[in-house]
Amino acid sequence: WTDDDICALAVRGEDAVRRAPEFEVIINSTSAGTNGIITGVWTEGPYKCAGFRYEAGILRCMEKTSGSFSSRTPGLFCEKLEQARNKTLRNNWNLFTMP
Repeated sequence: WTDDDICALAVRGEDAVRRAPEFEVIINSTSAGTNGIITGVWTEGPYKCAGFRYEAGILRCMEKTSGSFSSRTPGLFCEKLEQARNKTLRNNWNLFTMP
């Protein structure tokens, strides 16, 4: 596997990734430099590199800011489809508060 396969999210080893067709879940993603983060992103299709992040008891919608469909149409997945709000930028990802 390569970082490109999971939208450039850093992971702690292959056993941290759970794959399904067009979707991956990363347990203990290290992209924010902390443990305990669970991230799920689409790896194909119209919402590639968009998904959800659970950290410190908070679920957020997320979209990659470059190199993906969601970067060319910001807010399409999180704001329009998931009704998420309050966009913040962290480590090349737009994070949104879920309703």
